[in-house]
Amino acid sequence: MAVDTKRSFCRFCHASCAMLVDVEDDKIVAVRGDKENHMFNGYTCIKGRQLPDMHNLPDRMITSKIRQPDGSFKDISTADALALAGAQMKALVEEHGPHSVAVYCGTNAFQNSAVLGTSYAFAQGVGTRNWFTSVTVDQPAKVFTTARYGMWMGGGNAFADSDVAMFVGNNPIVSHY
Repeated sequence: MAVDTKRSFCRFCHASCAMLVDVEDDKIVAVRGDKENHMFNGYTCIKGRQLPDMHNLPDRMITSKIRQPDGSFKDISTADALALAGAQMKALVEEHGPHSVAVYCGTNAFQNSAVLGTSYAFAQGVGTRNWFTSVTVDQPAKVFTTARYGMWMGGGNAFADSDVAMFVGNNPIVSHY
């Protein structure tokens, strides 16, 4: 079968670098930066270039699992896994109330625009106030520091509209931002 090249983007970090993905026999065989993309001009970092290795790991988990009494795991259908999780969560809420449930969206949630809204709606549906992200758990000092010391009140400035930019305390070339 011939190699089919698809346009996509990297999902490892917030930068979402443009990529070309080579697929052969339904398997990713290579990725590279998309030189035609005007924002990235073919750039990708080492993590993004390792995507084929991640996708093709021989022991990559691609099905839901359920723990057995002996500690091993057995495949379970997604529908059955969701039904079981729903029943257990319903029992938890009935016994301990809605705030016994917490929803956490890690850093990767910010790369998937549907995750934040869906997870927040889920938390509201359950009735819990416990909805967390990597910012609320891992980085709360960033929010508190701004509140405590103040911030620039002149409004935002679009980088593309700037004649001059001065970066203090960060390196956008290294961080990709």
